[in-house]
Amino acid sequence: MGLDSCKPKETSEQSPLNLCSFPYRPFHADGKLFPPPLTVLKQIKHSGPLGLNQVMKVTACAFPPNDDKSLVTLTTFAGLPLRNFRAGFFQCWDLEQTQETQDDSLFTYSPRPVCCFSPNGEIVSYILNTGNGHIILAELGPDCSLEPLKIDCDTAGYGDRSLLSRALCCVFSPDGFKAVTVSNVTLENHRGRETNEICLWQVISKKRLKSYWRVSCEVVLPRFTGHLASCVFSADSTLLAISSSLSQLYVLKSENLELFSAIRTDIVAGNPCTCAFDPGYPHQKLAACFEDGLFQVWYFEDGQAKCTRELQLVQNSDRLTAFSYSPDGSLAAFGTSQGMVIITETEIFQTLYQLVTSHNIAQETISGESHIRAVCSVAFTRSCQELAVGENDGFVRIWQLPLKFELQHMCRLAINKLVPPNQIKDLPLPVNLKAYLLYSFLNIEEDIL
Repeated sequence: MGLDSCKPKETSEQSPLNLCSFPYRPFHADGKLFPPPLTVLKQIKHSGPLGLNQVMKVTACAFPPNDDKSLVTLTTFAGLPLRNFRAGFFQCWDLEQTQETQDDSLFTYSPRPVCCFSPNGEIVSYILNTGNGHIILAELGPDCSLEPLKIDCDTAGYGDRSLLSRALCCVFSPDGFKAVTVSNVTLENHRGRETNEICLWQVISKKRLKSYWRVSCEVVLPRFTGHLASCVFSADSTLLAISSSLSQLYVLKSENLELFSAIRTDIVAGNPCTCAFDPGYPHQKLAACFEDGLFQVWYFEDGQAKCTRELQLVQNSDRLTAFSYSPDGSLAAFGTSQGMVIITETEIFQTLYQLVTSHNIAQETISGESHIRAVCSVAFTRSCQELAVGENDGFVRIWQLPLKFELQHMCRLAINKLVPPNQIKDLPLPVNLKAYLLYSFLNIEEDIL
């Protein structure tokens, strides 16, 4: 398949994708009263292209780093069967505005409904595949505008540049030095036998990535099959977790893509796995959420993975359709196919709240068919006090959560409103406190910010 197996070369170049240069913007303006908890603060309606009255499924939503007054969403057409590649529309919403609909959007051929921002919040990894050694992502402007951003993927010495023509994802590491892409490189004469390539990139500039290690997923991941379901870095950028549409889960070392742990290699059809590192730890805790309702937490110690928590969150015909940690790792939100959001704490994962209303679980008629509203995506604000919920009826509903009256957290938000993240390192504070202000485990003493 033209895949190179040489070892990556070390580099000392500084990454240009540093942290945000503007202070934190909270969802609620200072001095205003907070609404009652567990109420809907705002509804955003997505309609079909060209003003057509088509129902759109909100397959992904996310708040940009350090900005709770903006929301990016990815929509696909409701009622269509899940496919590895799907067309959709990518939009950014200014939540300070009163309108609940908008016409501006970017077309995307986005195979995985996963959102990843660069550390500075300027690049969003929704993909429009082009081939010819380029990947088109989206550039987010300070006025919530979106522009296609063509990134040159330098694959010199690695053979065919067109292997990137079916990129599945592009994920930036939290430290801004690396990016990872996973691409489907199955040739036409090998249809029926999937081949996927994982590539580790050095970030040269905002518009250029340099490949220094690539290999077939089927080579480095034992028994890997199916399609990519999620790809995430740990908070300290040292590990990379990959899960599949057939319930598999793997962890790699991000420095060279060597296998760190093959946690689940059994193939289970119809039960995709979504994974996420606990942001409260550098890399020790990894959570796995399966559509059949199973939720597991794995702890890494001395290179070994141990399951420390296992729960069955839903039963019978209900399915888990979305999962996200809060930025500080204190909460986890789970969306279900029956229109419910389950919010738990993350010590023993005891349920704290359930967000559900009568219209969430009622059947509707869409295109002449009976339809039950389902949750497709969830995203916390940086304050951990609001939650965006994307559903298959085309709406994103932003919920008010109970306020977090924790002195450390309240002080962190107050300082973040005054000091941009890229200036935190200059504050006369201990290193651990600077890391706490940034929700980060980056080594500030090495001045990588």
